[in-house]
Amino acid sequence: MIMATPPENFIIKTEITEDDFECLMQRIDVIEAKLNKVLEQQEELGKMLFESNTLLRRNLEICDGTPQRFPLQNDKELQDLEEDLKSEKKHDIVVSMRQVLCGSIKNIERILGKSLISSYNYDGFKGKKALKIYKHFMLSLYEAVKKNGYSSSDFQMELRSTLRKIKNKYQKRHSRQM
Repeated sequence: MIMATPPENFIIKTEITEDDFECLMQRIDVIEAKLNKVLEQQEELGKMLFESNTLLRRNLEICDGTPQRFPLQNDKELQDLEEDLKSEKKHDIVVSMRQVLCGSIKNIERILGKSLISSYNYDGFKGKKALKIYKHFMLSLYEAVKKNGYSSSDFQMELRSTLRKIKNKYQKRHSRQM
């Protein structure tokens, strides 16, 4: 610490009155309160910055660094995805699914390819394979399109309806080509 010497004409007051002391203490208390508030705000900003950086890194990895795995084209890819959803990769996959689906199950064609949609339905009726046996996939799909007031049964009904409409669209195209 560097000590500066006061100029010769500088007068040092050695006696402080009680009123001066009380005034100084009040000023110190006000300064301490302001400093504590600034430190709390700085800590909150640091946390927010950390969260923002984490989200930004995650988004950049999904958009640039991670190969897109959708749409799934065959049973093996669907089974591999089911296995990945059982691991710590689940959160990243759900985020990716949410981005691909744009919040709507009606965009399921972006997740499941034409061959999977044609060979599966929700319950596995009419000679089709059942999607509901892929519990982690179905739960993740639900999480990706979940919104307020959207129940699991609403999701199942909308998924069934969407798959039916897509299959009908495929069949119409196929019949028109013949």
